[in-house]
Amino acid sequence: MKFRNGIVLGLMITSLLAGIAHAQGKTTKTKKPTIKLSGEFARIASVGKCTYEQKKQLAVIEADMQKALDKWEIKAEKKARQIQKSMQQTKEAETKAALQKKLKKLKTDRKRLEFKYQDKAAALLTPEQKGAWLGPKLWQVISREFSGIRLDAKQRKEAMLLCSQAVQKAKADVANNKSLIKRTTKSIASKVLTKEQKKELKIIQKEKAKKEAAARRQKAERLEK
Repeated sequence: MKFRNGIVLGLMITSLLAGIAHAQGKTTKTKKPTIKLSGEFARIASVGKCTYEQKKQLAVIEADMQKALDKWEIKAEKKARQIQKSMQQTKEAETKAALQKKLKKLKTDRKRLEFKYQDKAAALLTPEQKGAWLGPKLWQVISREFSGIRLDAKQRKEAMLLCSQAVQKAKADVANNKSLIKRTTKSIASKVLTKEQKKELKIIQKEKAKKEAAARRQKAERLEK
């Protein structure tokens, strides 16, 4: 009887110790704090399927960017007010056009500052993550070149893959990277299009070139007047 009681007691102690260990295990596991990202940085984390450590570093870069933008906007707001005041005071069309260019430059400068920090974010990513982030952006620009051609689902997928591969060593501002756009467009036309589609593309490109040349002539004529 004593022997049996000893076994029961031993089992009870073992069970209690296991419960305590389980409870201690629960308390020692601390939940990682949520990392808040916004805008393009949230998109990078989402499409790139970033790790927790990558998200932490992205959050630091985003915070640094916001500080830099806040400082820039104080100066830019002052410049914008001065330009708007000058525009109200002048009646000369050429002067107004020059002032409008200055306003546009302010917007461009802001975008450049954002891209500077996006390039820092890109440095944290693997080539595959970078392709997942910037590939669709490049395709969005390049797809306009193929707007008159019907690409099937397989061709669109192949084109997207070529874009994702092309951006792996590129800077964040792919939309204004003319050499990258030209090179990737040529690659897609060569590797994805059928013979008939290539002929269609040549016709479309010729028509586009004619229109662009005509637009340049009209602009030159206006400036001469």
